[in-house]
Amino acid sequence: MTEVKKLGIEETKDVIKLIIALATDVKESFDDDGKITGGDFIHFSESLKALFPAISGIGGVWPEIQDLDDAELVEIKGMILEALPGIGDKWIEFADNAIKGAYHIYKAIVSFPKG
Repeated sequence: MTEVKKLGIEETKDVIKLIIALATDVKESFDDDGKITGGDFIHFSESLKALFPAISGIGGVWPEIQDLDDAELVEIKGMILEALPGIGDKWIEFADNAIKGAYHIYKAIVSFPKG
């Protein structure tokens, strides 16, 4: 019997880390004065750190999601609950939206005209 190699979820986790960082950074920026201004760039350091790993591997997210198993879903859930302890049962909605957002960003990147 041939063993099927799993893809893993590293690229997916990178994208979810970016979405968590971006959502957190935007919330911090709004919390101080209700708007985002140039002075709020200091709130976006975590987003900037997460941006390059997420974008560089974004093409791998869709194949990883199609290959997702229960253990990987538990890992994603744990990652989200650890980063956003107050999210509770909404973690699945958050993960779903993050992954769909990553897919649409990827589609926009690959459809962008070259040259």
